[in-house]
Amino acid sequence: MLDSTTQALEIDCMALIAQAITICKEKIMTVYEENGFTSRKEYLKSLAEDYDMEYNTVVLLATTLGETEDFDGLLTALEDYCEGWY
Repeated sequence: MLDSTTQALEIDCMALIAQAITICKEKIMTVYEENGFTSRKEYLKSLAEDYDMEYNTVVLLATTLGETEDFDGLLTALEDYCEGWY
């Protein structure tokens, strides 16, 4: 038979394990999902359509700028490209 301190520690430990399992089961959304897209590819395809550009051109610009610029610098670059700045 376990003493009360050991039982309390076991209960605390089981609660922490249950909490960790719950956290692991939760889906962490990507920035693309947070903005209504299933993936970066879907997002880039959407941009190509929105800016009436070839998908490969959008991918080239996106790859050059990097993922951190997908919702900022990439949009500026696409706007500039469409306005003839490139």
